[in-house]
Amino acid sequence: FFSAVANFALNDYSDIEIDRLNHRLDRPLAQGQIRPRTALIVSVASSLSAFILSLFLNPIPRLMIIMGLPLSLVYNLSLKKHLLLKNVFVGLAYVGIVLMSALVSDAVLEPLALYLAVLGFFFSLSYEVMLDIADIEGDRTLGVNTLPN
Repeated sequence: FFSAVANFALNDYSDIEIDRLNHRLDRPLAQGQIRPRTALIVSVASSLSAFILSLFLNPIPRLMIIMGLPLSLVYNLSLKKHLLLKNVFVGLAYVGIVLMSALVSDAVLEPLALYLAVLGFFFSLSYEVMLDIADIEGDRTLGVNTLPN
């Protein structure tokens, strides 16, 4: 939960200009309802909470969370501007969520967990392309390479 909050807050922070250009009324940062500094504080506090709570998990899920936090930073600050790389990265994040959830409850990955992970990957890829279509105007203006652009 906290690692997701950290990522979403950082994502909204890094997308402020694109969201403003795309008139995203559902984004509090783009609308000025929340200050950018507040989003960064929420992201850092959530990252710290995720890290601390991960210390109580099994080793593999703990490692996944600890590795995921800096990967989220890299994604939000640079990877998301590269054609298809962002889509694949988000798809892999969905895979990680499913696998981590399965590994928290059991040390053995069941076939159903692997199936759901693959399904989540392809769902995420298609969903990310749909989001790119909605953001095409702002992406073009700011030079972000996406599939529909």
